[in-house]
Amino acid sequence: MKAALLLALFAATLPAYAAKPVESLAFIRLDGGQSKFNQVSSDTWMASLGYNVNRHLAVETAYRKLARVTGATVTDSASGQAISDARVDLTALQLNLLASLPVTEQFSLHALVGWTRNQLELSRPGAVIQVPNHQSGAVVGAGLRWKLENGVSIYAEHTVFPSVDEVGIDKVKVTSLGLGFGF
Repeated sequence: MKAALLLALFAATLPAYAAKPVESLAFIRLDGGQSKFNQVSSDTWMASLGYNVNRHLAVETAYRKLARVTGATVTDSASGQAISDARVDLTALQLNLLASLPVTEQFSLHALVGWTRNQLELSRPGAVIQVPNHQSGAVVGAGLRWKLENGVSIYAEHTVFPSVDEVGIDKVKVTSLGLGFGF
């Protein structure tokens, strides 16, 4: 029922915005925020480059520093042993599809679906812990965009990345705020 209502809303607003040209073909987004997993928080940031296919659809590639945490406790899934006082460095390369639903001329909602390749580095004081260091999976998110002038936008977004099962890291949830620059 909710999906049908959202689809009807999207269809009703589409003719009003379909005739308008895309403001810019390409864009850069930079953001910062907080990531959370296993009851631990970390600062996060992202840099991305994207292309607007039309007013409602964009393709984006991004690099995100998901987490850098010291003193975390993770679990080695092979042995079942807890690894305490670990340093976790988690980064992601993403390929995203952004679907946009304009609400007004300045505000729009967007949904993000994509693929991520996460890289994990895990260490302890005096030792590097060997784990499979790449994992791929789906990434999903939602947010809003406020268009300012001269191709500048403010973004707020919540994104969920896949878990890293080998060391017991739950899904990484990112809440971020950033700027977009169209050109």
